Amino acid sequence: MPSSTLIIYLKAPREGYVKTRLAKSIGPEGALKAYRKLVARQLKEIPSSVQIFIDFTPADAGPEFRQWLGDVHKYRPQIDGDLGQKLSHSTATAFQQGAEICICIGGDCPGLSERHILEASKALEQGADLVVGPCEDGGYYLIGIKEPRAELFEGIPWSAPTTLKVTLEKAAEKNLKVQQLETLYDVDDIYSLQRAISAGYLPE
Repeated sequence: MPSSTLIIYLKAPREGYVKTRLAKSIGPEGALKAYRKLVARQLKEIPSSVQIFIDFTPADAGPEFRQWLGDVHKYRPQIDGDLGQKLSHSTATAFQQGAEICICIGGDCPGLSERHILEASKALEQGADLVVGPCEDGGYYLIGIKEPRAELFEGIPWSAPTTLKVTLEKAAEKNLKVQQLETLYDVDDIYSLQRAISAGYLPE
């Protein structure tokens, strides 16, 4: 079985720092509680067969993460720069360290399950060059590759309705074989939070 690395990008669990759009509806404390629940759920859904790295921000938050999530995970501060630079750097590092498959996710997609991660790994093992999990907002909740692909992270309009579209266009330019997973949604506001609670993803 190929050596698989999964990188989850997280923000420090601080009031006013996470889920700021959601906080406008339920306050910073409520948004932080929701964020913690989302991350806890996500970590439980990561297969035991993959090596996990938690890439966190800001750089001084290491002690907070260890207190929150324990010492069982491997933690690394994110580099400075936009999301593309972070993705490019951390995936390149994973391959340098021996990974044959690298999958990147966030912590706020309540529907992302072990099944999706295993499906992404299998697609890469069976010939796909790129796996993406589309988000309803035009972005993606998962991206998987099997070799460094800096070009997929350069010149991307991040947090935009065209994030996935432009990524797929870049993949097409390189003639990459692409596998898409089912479309899911992130929790960014009160409506998506209520949706996740109604679906049974999160305790109220």
